Amino acid sequence: MTSWDSLAMMITRGAGLVIDFGPDRGIYEYNGGWFKLTGWGDVHNMLAANDGSNDILVVDFGNGRGLYAHNETAWGKLTSWGSTERMLAWNDGSTTNLVADFGSGRGLYKFNGSSWSKLTGWDDTIELLEFGSDIVVDFGSGKAIYKRNSTTWNSLSTWSTGDKFSNVGLQKNL
Repeated sequence: MTSWDSLAMMITRGAGLVIDFGPDRGIYEYNGGWFKLTGWGDVHNMLAANDGSNDILVVDFGNGRGLYAHNETAWGKLTSWGSTERMLAWNDGSTTNLVADFGSGRGLYKFNGSSWSKLTGWDDTIELLEFGSDIVVDFGSGKAIYKRNSTTWNSLSTWSTGDKFSNVGLQKNL
């Protein structure tokens, strides 16, 4: 592997492992051998998803740099906004979307691969998860838990968990 002994974040992408070794070393991918993806490191958030043909890596480099996607060959900037509270890859039944809560009163947004659309002005999500072809969001105290299909929000409760819930617990309660 490597003699580097510290990492800031680690996730899987396809059959590979993506590791942020911090601001001094950058982000590397291991898939039988090491490959440096970028010298930028110390990421705020990252996730991997498959868009049907590529294993996409989405990295939030924070407010100073923004949100980027790597499609196995090149980086592309998605937005200048950074410091996501939550990110999720969501297949709504027709396409894989990126859903992101940018916090700071900006709201919850969906990126369909070419453009951003605002899902709601609510943000500061406690939890965000994919549930079948829907997303489920706990917007916290005073707003509660909602489910959204590709077009509509539906309330699932009049209360908030106030804490994170798991896929297993949520599925049992629906």
